[in-house]
Amino acid sequence: MFPTPHVRRRYVSLAQASAITGLSSRTLRRAIAAKRLRAHRVGRLVRIEEDDLHEMIRGEPRGDVPLAADRP
Repeated sequence: MFPTPHVRRRYVSLAQASAITGLSSRTLRRAIAAKRLRAHRVGRLVRIEEDDLHEMIRGEPRGDVPLAADRP
C-alpha cells in the first residue's frame, strides 16, 4: 500500500476573502448563509477554505448544494 499524501488546506478569514474577491464581508456572509459558500467556525472566528472561495468566484456549484433550477 502506498501512503496517502497529506493535503494541506489553506483557510482565510473573511477580511482576507474580501480582499481576494473584492466583495464585502457582508456579501460573503450572505453567500455563507445561503450555502453558496462553505465556511468553518472556530469559536467566534469564521474561516473559508481557499479552494471553496475560488470555486465561488468561478461560479462552479458545490456538489452538495442544489442549483436554484433544481430546487422545488
